[in-house]
Amino acid sequence: MGRSLEPASDWNLKVGLFLLCFLPRFVCLLLFRGSLFPVEFYWQYWDAATRYLHMWKTWRWEGVSEVREPLYSLFLALLRGITGERVLYVSLGQILFSCVGCVYLYKLTLLLSGRQKAAVIAGALYALYPFLVLQAMQFNYLTFTCVLLILAAYHYSAAGDLRGCIRCGFVFGLSALARLVIVPAWLLGILLLAFRRRVLHAAVITGCMGLLLLPFFSAGHSQQGALLPTRNGVNLFKGNSEYTDLLVPRYTVDLLDSTLRALLRERGLPAKSLTSPAADRHFAAEAWRFIRIHPFRTIRRKLLNVAYLFSPAMIPRYLLRREARLAPVGKGDFRVEGAFRRTWVKELLYVASYTPLLILGIAGFLMRKPFWWKDRILLAIAGCFIGVHALYFSTTFHRVPMDFILIFYSACVLDRWFCQA
Repeated sequence: MGRSLEPASDWNLKVGLFLLCFLPRFVCLLLFRGSLFPVEFYWQYWDAATRYLHMWKTWRWEGVSEVREPLYSLFLALLRGITGERVLYVSLGQILFSCVGCVYLYKLTLLLSGRQKAAVIAGALYALYPFLVLQAMQFNYLTFTCVLLILAAYHYSAAGDLRGCIRCGFVFGLSALARLVIVPAWLLGILLLAFRRRVLHAAVITGCMGLLLLPFFSAGHSQQGALLPTRNGVNLFKGNSEYTDLLVPRYTVDLLDSTLRALLRERGLPAKSLTSPAADRHFAAEAWRFIRIHPFRTIRRKLLNVAYLFSPAMIPRYLLRREARLAPVGKGDFRVEGAFRRTWVKELLYVASYTPLLILGIAGFLMRKPFWWKDRILLAIAGCFIGVHALYFSTTFHRVPMDFILIFYSACVLDRWFCQA
């Protein structure tokens, strides 16, 4: 175990990591502020935040449809209200929040590894990893969710008493309100606590998380007639249909929206919204029918989804502008309008920075085999993301919230190598 730091030195170290994390993100914000809305998908969160702001200003609840997890849009609405709708300052607030993740990754690594050098390396990797630097200033849920997962993993690992369990349940609840994909990891974490006969701790975490999720489930049930967001069916169909192989890995499956509306009209279903309960049930049934009919094709697709999630090349290869659409060209062919490729500089920077991180992360994961039980919440989060995105569909961006796990294992193996040098 590494030498313990005095409290004042530890505080100075955390401040130093916070500043190290802030500076490159702030510089990128000044240089690339025109890239705050890089793809069409990100606008949906900004638009939802606009509706929340309008409700707050008018004190009128207009029934915002809870087809997406609301927390990130609420976070954006809060920042926009505080900054007076100044986009640059909203992004700056998001960057400051991302720096909290750097400090807590240091604390998490110190807690799990017992090595302060490994903790400092983890914080530095998080601060300087180019892909996280670029994502931090953009208006998407990725960095926001990553920070919440770091907080959840830390409080789960540190929860030794009921007060710690309350904090853990609260942060896990916030994480689920940002991305429901985290719920299976929470369930696994609870089962592992029960296995260790910490039933009371498991119950407290579950209760605190339930208190946060109850209003979200209630709103979804009252507005959509379902507890869970009614986009699961359409997302399952996008990743398990005849159309999937036509688009992936070049384009995102979100291009299928107009095609799916046409399918609804052909089958006599309301085509105004792909997230209506009727559309959700229809596409879920179609997706499972495709899986039953094409089992080997489905297995191949699931393995490819895992490969795409960890691919050294960025997936999808093309990004979409807000006006992007799928245009048919002849029978069975199409072209994509409004798509564009990333610059070669971004592609090269990603490959050059991510590939070593992936290799080091795998090496660190294998090196810490004797401590996998101690790392159980990290493995639960990683397994959750891999399983869910294998079932649906995956892109490079879907991996961002769990990149801190690769950073943790990379820091552990680098610490080992530095000690042996």
